[in-house]
Amino acid sequence: MKENYDLLEQQINQKKDDDYDVSQISIADLKKYIRNAQSGILVKDIQEAELNLNLANEEYNDVKKMVDNAKKKSITTIIKENALIFSAIIGSIIAFFTLYE
Repeated sequence: MKENYDLLEQQINQKKDDDYDVSQISIADLKKYIRNAQSGILVKDIQEAELNLNLANEEYNDVKKMVDNAKKKSITTIIKENALIFSAIIGSIIAFFTLYE
């Protein structure tokens, strides 16, 4: 399950780099379930470990579906997210022409 978590995290980062909308996808619960399962194993509470492992497996399947079905961001969304950068560039160009004159 830990390896699946690592692969899923890499997929999310790759999708984010490829401009897919993964902002609503969170793997925090999956990580919590894995850690709880690990702690259950360490204290020899097999029922707790199995429960958390089953919960982790369900969470992994849900998040995996969300990652696989993630949609590419539209141009307008990308522009909205980078509006501050665009406005700073345009402002500096206007300031440059203003100073030039």
